[in-house]
Amino acid sequence: AWGVGMAVLVVYALWVWWVERKFFWQPMVWLGMGGAPVVLYQVVVTAVRPILNLWNLQNLTPSPPIWEVGIALLPALLLSIYAIMKGWINWKENSPLTLSVIWLLTGLVLMYAPFQLQRSFMFALFIPTAVLAIAGLKMIPDQSMKLKRWLWPVVLILSLPSNLIVLFLGIYGIQTRAPSLYLSKYEYEALMWLDQSTDPETLILASPEMGN
Repeated sequence: AWGVGMAVLVVYALWVWWVERKFFWQPMVWLGMGGAPVVLYQVVVTAVRPILNLWNLQNLTPSPPIWEVGIALLPALLLSIYAIMKGWINWKENSPLTLSVIWLLTGLVLMYAPFQLQRSFMFALFIPTAVLAIAGLKMIPDQSMKLKRWLWPVVLILSLPSNLIVLFLGIYGIQTRAPSLYLSKYEYEALMWLDQSTDPETLILASPEMGN
């Protein structure tokens, strides 16, 4: 979140300077001062502690293919693109929507940067997409009032399934006692025996699932 926020503010500051010749520095500096110590601490600890260093070497979270990202952001993404194209003249000024455009584009670029935690940069990417989608809906000419009326509920309804899938999968896993979420009786008993009968420093060979 801090990385995305800093990147967006830096690009936005450069944009404001180019358009208005003003240096938009305050939010960038305060966010930088607030988050940098935490990030620096994490980097140092990960580098100097062998266990965390080894863990970090296999901590790879690449971004999905760009077409999957596009599907994930639908249908709001289509209206966002419409808003950007329709309002392109306004972007030459520092309009209220400029920050959302910069956030969306910067996030997409960061997601495919040569960095092992690419997918982390998807953080909150739907927020600027949704803001621009609403702007796109409002930019539809008043002559198309009928189109506007049915687009609002359609966009809302089609934006819900991905959230509902996450919720329902969790509920389904709980109701069915899915092995990926629950220990079996025998696994539990084995772990209790290991806890009571072996030295805490004992190295136990386990499958990736049980190891987690």
